[in-house]
Amino acid sequence: MVNIGFFNWQIFVATYWTLASKTYFIGVVGGLLHVWSYLISLRYPGVLVGNLCGIVGYILLFILPNLFWIGLIFLIISIRLVMHNSPRFASHQQDNTMRHEGNA
Repeated sequence: MVNIGFFNWQIFVATYWTLASKTYFIGVVGGLLHVWSYLISLRYPGVLVGNLCGIVGYILLFILPNLFWIGLIFLIISIRLVMHNSPRFASHQQDNTMRHEGNA
């Protein structure tokens, strides 16, 4: 059960508007870039999951600034998933492996 007694609507609204008025553009730009990247990477499931985590992270930052740390965790997970599941990363890893095998 959630104890709603600790929730203060006035503090929530004040915090939201203070943070959102200064950082709203980050969430809008980041969310749009993740949607665009999501549409581009429809063939790569790992990248899709990463982009979904990024979209959730930016939504949390934009709509619920009180959950900043949770949004930040989603963004970090997103970066890791997108980087390690992207086809460019895989081809870069293969190139490095071939270079090291050639030097042996």
